[in-house]
Amino acid sequence: MSRSIVAKFGAESVSTSGECEAISLRAAYGPGNESWSKWTPAGHIQISITNPEAQKFFVQGKSYLVHFTEAPEEVPAEAQASGEGGGG
Repeated sequence: MSRSIVAKFGAESVSTSGECEAISLRAAYGPGNESWSKWTPAGHIQISITNPEAQKFFVQGKSYLVHFTEAPEEVPAEAQASGEGGGG
């Protein structure tokens, strides 16, 4: 059985250098986010994206829900090719 949790993160910064876009996300807190910050009071995610279509997704100042689900030991090749398998 796959377990998962959801956290709310805000795009703190989005910057581009050459073909790479760097995104820094921080856990949501403050007014309007009490239910999230009670359980996830701090967090930081930093990612780099080179896919031009994916670079259009993140906008500085916007909030995003992050779903954490335990990954299987081996990710099927078709999921890796579609970008669904993640890294690691």
